[in-house]
Amino acid sequence: MQNELCLFHVFFTIMRFMRKPKKTFTDKKRGVIRGRFHEALSKSGEPIKRDIIGVEELEWDRKEDGSRRRRSDFEKAEIVGNLYEKIRKELKQGASRGPVKGPSMLFTEGVQEWLDELGALREEKTIKHYLESCNQFTEIVKDFKLKNPPDKLSKKFVLGLKKRGVSDATINSRIRDVMAFFNWAEEEKLSEPIKLKQLRNTDKDVGVFTEQNMMDMLARIETNIKKATKRADVVSGINQRRVWYMLRLTAMRPGEVRALPLKLIRNDQRHIEIKDQIEVGFRVKSRKEQIVPIIPQLEDFLDEDLKSRGDREVWYCDNGEGKPQWRDVQAMGRTFSKHLKALGVSGVKPLHGFRSTVITNLLDRGATPQEVQGLARHEKLATTMGYYNPQSLNVAKMLQEKI
Repeated sequence: MQNELCLFHVFFTIMRFMRKPKKTFTDKKRGVIRGRFHEALSKSGEPIKRDIIGVEELEWDRKEDGSRRRRSDFEKAEIVGNLYEKIRKELKQGASRGPVKGPSMLFTEGVQEWLDELGALREEKTIKHYLESCNQFTEIVKDFKLKNPPDKLSKKFVLGLKKRGVSDATINSRIRDVMAFFNWAEEEKLSEPIKLKQLRNTDKDVGVFTEQNMMDMLARIETNIKKATKRADVVSGINQRRVWYMLRLTAMRPGEVRALPLKLIRNDQRHIEIKDQIEVGFRVKSRKEQIVPIIPQLEDFLDEDLKSRGDREVWYCDNGEGKPQWRDVQAMGRTFSKHLKALGVSGVKPLHGFRSTVITNLLDRGATPQEVQGLARHEKLATTMGYYNPQSLNVAKMLQEKI
């Protein structure tokens, strides 16, 4: 009987809080579960909305030793339900959890206000990254009043991330995100200056592929296509080939290739248009539509490739059903990481290595930094040169010629 009551309670919770979109909904841009509270109305007469919990925080039960466990749907439903009820009672009693400017503003309240301001200015993935970093920050150091921050924030945050097995490069990325918020809070006079120290730069070069690396990778892709017996594996292999050619011959960003619609490939005009593709979560870097030239080698490949397309295909990397082959760039990267591992290639990022290789080769062969900057579509020349890997130069020969 007790088990039946427990199951009934779980079912009731799920039905009440997870299946009623009028009460809770997911803000995909910011990566949080939000609630609508009809007991408290805004000045416009609309129900007040409040953040309930971050999607990532809800998904994982994190342990003090750094391990984590994925929560069940039952657990997530109960957590959302309990938090919703807690906020509802507070609002009903007049204790709104909304951001209150002043000495009592909490870190989490400030972050919510900051991200609300940024929402119309930054890409969705940027907002999500900021939120993930700030959520991890509060998970480790706990919430606090901005006017009264605890001691040794940097040390606590870094040690907490290291316990979770986070790399130094990612730790620095998280620190930069949180510092972006602290800088905003200082400008808004919500806090005194709060500084987090980054770890010493331990980032490795993106690395570059040798020409042999490139050809070995393509050969492996072609072999896998021939050996494939399932349609899905054949389609995946063909899309991997498409990625190889596009990255190799354009220096495009991996995300641009993943989210490239066929209609924006103007092969007859010898250029590709890069535009926002909101339905697959892609926004153009710097929010400006861009043009990428098609060189003759790529034009020949595209001539044949575009002829082979099915009626339902929409994307350059299409699964055959009108959807992108990969749900995100990370999944796309994992596919190419397997090729590099099988070939024994190390020290090169699986997708960004293409871009680094093209940039390095062009600079090595006499293209000016400004010309390469134009191709790479970098706003700053320093960004272009940051991709440049001087280890590819024949240093001994250069010195011999110069001395």
